[in-house]
Amino acid sequence: MIIDIIGLPGSGKSFLAEEIAEDLNRRNIDNINVLRYERYTFKGKLINRIKKEFIKKFRYTNRIREELCIILKDELYLKSIYNKDRNIDYYIDYIAISIYRYSKLMRRKKVYIFDEGIYHALATLCMDYNISNDIFLNLLLFCKSKLGENNIIYNKISVKDCLQSIKQRNRKQCDIDELSDEMTYQMLRAYENYFMLIEKEINIISVSRNESSAEKIRKISSVYVRRN
Repeated sequence: MIIDIIGLPGSGKSFLAEEIAEDLNRRNIDNINVLRYERYTFKGKLINRIKKEFIKKFRYTNRIREELCIILKDELYLKSIYNKDRNIDYYIDYIAISIYRYSKLMRRKKVYIFDEGIYHALATLCMDYNISNDIFLNLLLFCKSKLGENNIIYNKISVKDCLQSIKQRNRKQCDIDELSDEMTYQMLRAYENYFMLIEKEINIISVSRNESSAEKIRKISSVYVRRN
C-alpha cells in the first residue's frame, strides 16, 4: 500500500509523513517512511542506489521511459528554470522507475509513505520546465493508467504562508533555496497550479497545514485503517 504526499515546498510534507508513520506505529501497522529511509540512512542510500540502477535496465522500465519521451517529445530540449543540476532526463528516469516501484509496492500490505513521490515529481518536472497544463494532464493520466488510484495526500498551504516558511527555514541545500523572492513566488504559483489539476483529476485527500495534527490524521487514517 502506498501513501503519496504532495504539497508546496515548505508546506510541511516531511513532518506530515512522520506523523502518519507515528500513527501507523501506534496501530501496529507495518510501514516505512521511504524518503527518510533512503535519504538519511546508510543502508537505505546504498540499497536505493543499487535498486535504481538495476530497475533502469528492466525492459518494462525502458518501455515506460519511451512512452514518457513521446508525451514530452516537444519539451525534451528545454532548459531548467529552477533546478540547474537536474536535466529533463533525470525526471523521466525518476518517474519511469517510480512507476515500476509503485506497481510492486502497492500490492503489499505494508504501508509505504512517499514524501514527494511520483505525483510530486510530475509537478516538479512541469514547474521546472514551464510545461503546459495539457502536457501535464497527459503525464498525469498516463501514470494513472499504469497505477490506478493511489492514496494521494495534498498538504495545503497558501503561497504567501509557504513563501514565509521557505524564508524561515534558510536551508541553502539546493538551487531553489537560493532563488529571489519573486522567482520563489513564481515557482510556488506554478506548483499550486499543477496540484490543483491533480486535485481535479484524481481522488485525493486534502488536509491543511493549519489543521491540528489530530484532525489531519483522522482524515488520512481512513485509508489504512480500512485496508488493514
